Amino acid sequence: MADSIQSKRAQQTTYLRQIQQEKSLKKRELNQAQKEDMKNVRDFYAGQNKQLEEESAAAVTHIKEESRLMAAEEKEQRDAKLKADTEKKNADREARLQAQLDATTQVADLKKKAQQVETES
Repeated sequence: MADSIQSKRAQQTTYLRQIQQEKSLKKRELNQAQKEDMKNVRDFYAGQNKQLEEESAAAVTHIKEESRLMAAEEKEQRDAKLKADTEKKNADREARLQAQLDATTQVADLKKKAQQVETES
């Protein structure tokens, strides 16, 4: 009977050890699977972050280029307006000078005629 009890105990101990080993193996497998899942999640979000940074950089580059183009266009418009204003002022000045020249010429002609009339009289 004692042999039977010892045999039963040995079987239970063996069974218990086997269950503990299986539990330990499952725990290691689960732990490994969790580590792989976490690595996959980190990799995924690292990729997402990199993509966002690239898109942000592209957007910033685009905005800078648009700003540069707008500034260049505004400068071109200011330069064209300044040139047109300068040309208008020069044309107005030229017209005034021509009018003064014409008036001076007319006055000189009138003085000449007045002198001729005086000498004839």
